[in-house]
Amino acid sequence: MVTRAEIAQRISSDLEILQVNLVDLVEIAEEWDELADGERASWGLDWAQLMGYLPDLHLAYRTGMMTPEQQAQYREVLAGLRAALPLLERLDLARPPARVLEQTTTA
Repeated sequence: MVTRAEIAQRISSDLEILQVNLVDLVEIAEEWDELADGERASWGLDWAQLMGYLPDLHLAYRTGMMTPEQQAQYREVLAGLRAALPLLERLDLARPPARVLEQTTTA
């Protein structure tokens, strides 16, 4: 059985990974046209996997499983993802699930 501490650690880890990759997204976008097809494909697959974290994080957010700090971090991640939507579209990368972006306030 998974403990609450293990859940909290997983949430923190997933949020940190998403934040780091949002920063990397901006940097990789500057080099995107120079990357080999394989590198773009690999990055795209990794990004799609990250977007797969969002439904579980969203559930944790909505059900009160996150600490207040994690909730704030989650809202920051979502704000970053909203801001990155045009970039994701341009690079043809996976978008966050619309229901996650629509149902979570940034306040």
